[in-house]
Amino acid sequence: MNQREDFKELIKSIRIKFNWTQSEMAKTFSVTQAAVSKWEKRGSISLMNYLKLRQLQDSLVSLPSEFTDGCVGSRLGCDQTDGQQY
Repeated sequence: MNQREDFKELIKSIRIKFNWTQSEMAKTFSVTQAAVSKWEKRGSISLMNYLKLRQLQDSLVSLPSEFTDGCVGSRLGCDQTDGQQY
């Protein structure tokens, strides 16, 4: 796959991860549904919209494990020495 193909897939995958239709994504970017369709078909996007897309992509990055493993020190009722809830 070349870079353009990768970028087309990235655009579509971000839209799908947010569970958006092309129309919903278009509203977020203040463009038409046809524009989003072209992005997904051609892999071409303006710099401003590219930056917005990157912000969305960054927001999809997983939280550090300390926020997802169910125990963050004594603030959540966990024993700090063995990580067991009490």
